[in-house]
Amino acid sequence: SSGINAEYGEDTDEDEADDLPEFCSAVRRQLTTLMKKYGEDGDMTMNELQYDYSCCGVQNYKDWYNTTWGYLHPYQIPGSCCNSFSPTCTANMTVSAMGCDHVVSDEMFATYSLLITVTLFASFYQVIGISLAYVLTRVIHVI
Repeated sequence: SSGINAEYGEDTDEDEADDLPEFCSAVRRQLTTLMKKYGEDGDMTMNELQYDYSCCGVQNYKDWYNTTWGYLHPYQIPGSCCNSFSPTCTANMTVSAMGCDHVVSDEMFATYSLLITVTLFASFYQVIGISLAYVLTRVIHVI
C-alpha cells in the first residue's frame, strides 16, 4: 500500500509488508482488551473465538496468566481453550497451542482478499459494459 508524504502530499512507495506489523499489533491490542474484560463482559466473544478456531489467548495460553481473570483463577485457563464444556481447564489438559492473533489476522486477510477480488471483477465488467455501450453508440451513429 502506499503512504502519503505529509510535507508534499505525494504518494510514497512502501511495501505492504510494512503495514503487516501494524495490523497484527492492532489485532493483538483488541484481543488483549477482550481478555482484560473476561469475567465481566468479554466472555462470550472470547469463548466463541477460542472454541470455534481452536486457539487460546493472544499468542498462547500463558497470556491468560497475566489477566485479572488469571489472577483470580491461578494456573487455570478458560475451558474454551481446551475445547471443553467446563468453565476452566489447566495447562496439563489438551490446550490449543495456537494464539488467536494468527487466526483473526488470517481470517481478516482472507475476507479482505475476497472483497478486493470481487471489487476488481465488478470494476472490470463495468469497464467492459461502458466500452460496449460506446461501440454501440458509434455503430448507431454510422447507420
